Amino acid sequence: MQSLQKAWRVVGGFVELNRRACLDLRERRLFKRMPSDYWNRLPEVVFGQQEPVFVLSTGRCGTALLTKILGHLPGVLCYHAPSPEFVYSQKRAYEEGLDQFETFKAVVAAARFELLADCAARGRRYVETNCRITFFAPHLFDLFPKARFVHLVRHPGSFVRSGVRRGYYEGSYADMGRIRPTGGPVADAWGQMTPIERCAWLWNETNAFIERFKADHDTQRILTIKAEDLFSRPDTTLQLCRHCRLPEPDESRVARWIKKPVNRQLAGDLPPYTLWDEDRKNQLRRWATLATTYGYES
Repeated sequence: MQSLQKAWRVVGGFVELNRRACLDLRERRLFKRMPSDYWNRLPEVVFGQQEPVFVLSTGRCGTALLTKILGHLPGVLCYHAPSPEFVYSQKRAYEEGLDQFETFKAVVAAARFELLADCAARGRRYVETNCRITFFAPHLFDLFPKARFVHLVRHPGSFVRSGVRRGYYEGSYADMGRIRPTGGPVADAWGQMTPIERCAWLWNETNAFIERFKADHDTQRILTIKAEDLFSRPDTTLQLCRHCRLPEPDESRVARWIKKPVNRQLAGDLPPYTLWDEDRKNQLRRWATLATTYGYES
C-alpha cells in the first residue's frame, strides 16, 4: 500500500511539473503580442507597480511548506531558492549592507530584476521564501514601494535542533555565507561556543535584524506569523494571503497540505527540544533572548 501511494505521489508530481511547464510556455508566447513600447516601459512597471512578497526568516521554519502552498495559488510564482541564491552575499549584506546601502540595493536589484520582469510580463505575482533574502530587506523595501513582507519565526529550540543536525558552523558549503559575530564579547567567545550556542545566536541575531527592520519601516506592509501556527492552523495561511493580497486558497486544501511535512530534517541524533536536559536548554536560553518576545517559553 505504501509503495502504491509513493508511486502515485511521483506520478502526481510529474503531472504537476508538466502542467506548469506547459503554462509557462503558453504565457511566454504572449510576449510576442505585447505593444512595441511595452518592453521599454517594463523597468518602470517592475520597480513602480509590482507587488512582490518577500518572506524573512532564519530558514528551517516552514519556508518550503509555504512555497508549496503559495505555489498552488493562481497568478503566483513562488521561489524558494532562486538564482542567485545569495549563499555568500547574505553575510556581506548583514555586515556591510546598511553602511553601503546603495551598493547592496543595486546588487539585489540586478539579481532579481529579470525574475520580477518575467512575472510582470506574465501577469503573475512574485513571491520569494528564500531565507537568504532577509538581510536585503531594507534594500527591497526601498526598491519596491508596493512590496509586502512576512516575518516567519519558529521556536528557537526547533530551529537550533535542525541547525545542529544539519551541521551548521561545522564546515559545510553554506557556512561561507552564514553570519558570525563581527566583534565584541560574542566574537571573543565564539571559538568556545557549542553548536547549540552558535545556532541559538544565529536564531537570535537574525530575528533581531528583522525586528530592527520592522521598527524602522511601515509595519502595515509587514506581517509576523509563527511557524507553529502555519503548521497547524489553515487560517494562518489565509491571514498571510489577505495581508499580501494574494488569492485565498480553500481552507480544506490548506488543511490537507499542512498535514504533510516538507523538507523535514531526518539525519542527526539531537532529540526534540522538549527532551533536552537543563544544560542544553541553558545553552539556548543564554543566547536566544528574543524567545519571550514571540511568546516562546525556553
